Amino acid sequence: SNIGQTNIGLYASKRNNKVGYSILGALNWQKAYDADDDQFSELPLSNSVMLHPRLFFYPDENTTIMISNSFTKGENTGGDMQVIKGNADNNHVYFEKNNTIRNTATIELDRKFREKNRIVFKQSLSIFDRKIQLPGYRFSGLNTNSFTELSVILRQKSHVFNAGVN
Repeated sequence: SNIGQTNIGLYASKRNNKVGYSILGALNWQKAYDADDDQFSELPLSNSVMLHPRLFFYPDENTTIMISNSFTKGENTGGDMQVIKGNADNNHVYFEKNNTIRNTATIELDRKFREKNRIVFKQSLSIFDRKIQLPGYRFSGLNTNSFTELSVILRQKSHVFNAGVN
């Protein structure tokens, strides 16, 4: 883009009778951008990568099992443009660094019954790691999150009833 950003993405998928897959990936680079020439970045120097593969299993015509993992890593540095360029001195010291890693693993079972109805079970585990750095300040945090969901979808003529617990 005209502000120094580059994005590259890819997607691929395939399925046969019993197994399928999809993969989504993306890379992003952003140069630090100073829109108003005040020597302070409006957009940080950043790069990120995202990878999201999914595997599908079809043991019979009514059952789908999906296993996936989503991984994202990002690094951002904003602040004084001289510091971002590696030219810090006594007059140019301010920066903000924000680095994150997020990884989420999911398994899902989708079972059709009585032609139009379904029951879906999903389990997900997510880990989020963040590090923030400013002059004189550092933060580091790790968050782990688990999510479980069970839902039933019943189709009756022109209505759909969806009930679940999580």
